[in-house]
This record gives sequence, structure tokens and C-alpha cells, in this order.
Amino acid sequence: MSLHILTISDYPFAEFDCTVLEVQGKSQRGEWYSDLESTTQDSCKSTCLGDAECNAANYLAASKRCELFKQTDQVYDATDPDAVYMRKPCPGTTSEASKYM
Repeated sequence: MSLHILTISDYPFAEFDCTVLEVQGKSQRGEWYSDLESTTQDSCKSTCLGDAECNAANYLAASKRCELFKQTDQVYDATDPDAVYMRKPCPGTTSEASKYM
């Protein structure tokens, strides 16, 4: 009997099966690597999902900004109550995927 360890490459469709955690009134702290104009929360989420480096994003409703982050470990109460913190926990679509392979 042999043991086969499955990797994300065994399931290429898995990278599209990603549920984003969204938390109202929270923001990721730290240095973002991209700050974009984003008219909606959904467009910010889509931008992060489509970017392999993005592991978290802040959507700042008041200024219609989307901040993309590589790190996910510094979440705090946002000064903008309409801000939304989004985290992409799915390996295969993040730069952290190598931890799982």
C-alpha cells in the first residue's frame, strides 16, 4: 500500500472554490502593497481573488479605496464603521499556497 499526498495541483479547480471571510467595521493594519480606487466592495473582493499575492483586503467605503495585503495577522477596529476587512483563506489562490504543498 502506498501513500499519495494530495496537493492543490491534483485539483486545479480548487483555486476557484474560495470563500472570502468578510468582517464589517474591521481593517487590516500594516503595509499594503496596492491601494486602488474601487467603487464597490464586490470589485475590491474580485480584485483580491484574482491576485495571487493578495491574502487580505480592506474596502474603505467612505473613500472608495481597496487596499491589498500579503499578510493577514493585524486586524483591528476600523475608524470608518463602513470599512470591510476581507481575508482569502484558500490555498491555491494565495502566495501562502506553498505552505500546503
